[in-house]
Amino acid sequence: MQKAGDQVRVNVQLLNAQTDFHLWADTYDRKLVDIFSVESEIARAIADALQAKLSGGEQRALAVKPTNNPEAYDAYLRGLALEARTTTSPDDSEKAVGFYELGAAGLRPCQSDVRPRPGPFAGQQRCPWCSRPNRPTTRALG
Repeated sequence: MQKAGDQVRVNVQLLNAQTDFHLWADTYDRKLVDIFSVESEIARAIADALQAKLSGGEQRALAVKPTNNPEAYDAYLRGLALEARTTTSPDDSEKAVGFYELGAAGLRPCQSDVRPRPGPFAGQQRCPWCSRPNRPTTRALG
């Protein structure tokens, strides 16, 4: 996945893990605000490529947006990415927690004077998303 401004490009490939045979691929170019609809579109395309029949519950699950705030979802994904590293430092773990908390609160340090708690972003002068200066903290959550 590549992101530039409010645009996102998702390159998807489906391979047979046993044979390394290429089954399907596609590229999706969308506005970042449509990221949840492209996720559902990709999941449906993969199910079609596998000729899988989705149950009613699975179809409903694809239709549900996890949040209306793409920035909160971005924070959550950043936390997941840090947590998924094969080698993590205590600093990475602390940053992951900070991203999860920012995502849960739907906040960016450059846009809000609220912080989830003193933590990995407390001493930073710039937002980890966009590098803009953080607003001064006037209150904390939790």
